[in-house]
Amino acid sequence: MQTINTKIVKSMILTAAFGLVATCASAATLKVNLPIEARWGSVLLSPGDYTIEYSEGSAEMKVSGVGKAVTVLVMSRSLNKPDAPSAFTVMDINGTPTIRAFQSADSGTTYYFHVKKPSQVELAKAQKHDASRSPAGMR
Repeated sequence: MQTINTKIVKSMILTAAFGLVATCASAATLKVNLPIEARWGSVLLSPGDYTIEYSEGSAEMKVSGVGKAVTVLVMSRSLNKPDAPSAFTVMDINGTPTIRAFQSADSGTTYYFHVKKPSQVELAKAQKHDASRSPAGMR
């Protein structure tokens, strides 16, 4: 009888654990306004209203609106400070505003995305080394 009770208790705990995981991994939908044209993932998005769909356990977010849709990979997450507002973190990559992170007040989480940085060749072209200005011995 002791064995049966232990199995039942283990089964109840396991069922409760699966229910908790399903609740924590539930999907969320957010409405946001992108005030500027910006690259997010591989797509250049126009300013406007977008819908972001994601699950806490997922490594991707689906962003759609203004006639475009993109799936972006979440590279990492961090918890926000209490009462932190929703906001985008934008980097300038080769003159194009690029979304680096999205801080969600609703989920209390900041999501970080991969940003393609300029290659060494692009950096060299941008710097256009001028040999006449090099210090002596560097020519």
